[in-house]
Amino acid sequence: MPPRILELLLQQDKLELEEIDIWGYLIRWIYAQNPTIEFEPSKWTENDIEMMKDTIENLIPLIRFDNISYKDYFEKINPYEKLLSKKILRYYSNLNSESIELDSFIITQKDLYYLLFLNWINKNDNNQKSRKFLQYNFKLLLRGSRDGFDGNAFHYRCDNKGATIIIAKIKDSKQLVGGYNPLDWKGRNSKSTTDSFIFLFDDHKDVNSGKIGRVIHTKHAIRCYNNWGPIFGAYNSLAMSNNLAMNQNGEWSSIPPTPSSYPDLNIPNKFEIDDYEVFQVIKK
Repeated sequence: MPPRILELLLQQDKLELEEIDIWGYLIRWIYAQNPTIEFEPSKWTENDIEMMKDTIENLIPLIRFDNISYKDYFEKINPYEKLLSKKILRYYSNLNSESIELDSFIITQKDLYYLLFLNWINKNDNNQKSRKFLQYNFKLLLRGSRDGFDGNAFHYRCDNKGATIIIAKIKDSKQLVGGYNPLDWKGRNSKSTTDSFIFLFDDHKDVNSGKIGRVIHTKHAIRCYNNWGPIFGAYNSLAMSNNLAMNQNGEWSSIPPTPSSYPDLNIPNKFEIDDYEVFQVIKK
C-alpha cells in the first residue's frame, strides 16, 4: 500500500480495529517497505534505524497512544523505541491528561501505576485506556515518613478530601498494598459504596504483578474511626475483622471478616510498612 493511502486511512479514523492492532499492522507495513532489514530491532544498524524512521515518521502522529493499554504499550511498542522520540511517546500517552505521574517515593514506575489506577477507578479491569474515561489528578495528601504514621495524622490530612487512594510498602518484602475509597474518611461509622477496592502487588517494581479486589458486600465497604487510619471492610470489632486497616498506632492488618467485604488477596494478616502515601483523587 502506498504511504499516502495508508496515511489517509489513518487520518479518516474509520478503521474498526484496536489501536494496538493498528500499530502492529503499521510495523508489518514498514518492514514490507524495507525487506532487507532484520526483524529483530536490537540487531538494527544505525542506517537501518534511519531508514525505518524515514518510512514511519509521517504516520506516528496518527497513532492514538492513549488508547493503548499500559501492558501493550510497553510490551509491543518499546522494542521499536528507537523509531520514536521520547517527546512524541510521552505526548501521545498524555493526551487529555495534564500529568500522569504520582508524587510518590514508594512507586518507581509512576506512569504505569497512574494508568493502571485510572483504569481501576473507571472499573476497567482489562486496562484498556479509553478517551471516554473520566480523568483524574492524584494529589499527595500524606506521606507517613513526612507527616506521621498514626491515626491522628491520617485524619488531620485526609478528612474532608473526598475520594482517596492509599498505597503502602510492606516492610522486608517487595509487596505494595492499598485501596481506593470513593467517599471520605470523616466520621465514625461504616460507609456503603459499590466503587471501592483494595489491591496487592507482589513486586512493587512490576505493575503487572497487581491484583485488585472490588467490594463484594457494600454495607461495610469503608469504616471511619476517628483515631484509626484507613479501614476497608471492617465490622464493629475493628481489631478482629477487616480486609485492610491501619490502627491508631500505625500498625497494619488484614483479617477478613465473615462475610468478607472484599475478595481475599492473601494480604499478610499483620505487617509493618516502610512507608505509606495517601492521594486525593480529583476529577478534572
